[in-house]
Amino acid sequence: MSNQNKPLKGAHLAINVASLNFLRTALEEISKVVTDAAIDDEPLKIIQAMEAAGWERADDSFGRKAYVTTPFPCGSGTDGELRVGVVLTKRGVFNIDIRPWGEY
Repeated sequence: MSNQNKPLKGAHLAINVASLNFLRTALEEISKVVTDAAIDDEPLKIIQAMEAAGWERADDSFGRKAYVTTPFPCGSGTDGELRVGVVLTKRGVFNIDIRPWGEY
């Protein structure tokens, strides 16, 4: 790794037992359906499997996603949510998305 690297986007989250348990559970659910072959050949089926498991569906300008949320305090101190999602972008890139959602 070069010393010229700089931080990219990331999730900066308050650590507490509830958020750690939520993240652990969400990642375990994803790992039940994700394989290298599925990522390469059928990422949409991963999203559909997450939807079948009760995750919310969203289609937006970035692509199709399935996500799960939990209440989480956000930047302005107002109630927000912590969201974990799997996303198939319109360019065909499959991503995991972990971030807080709320008002700033």
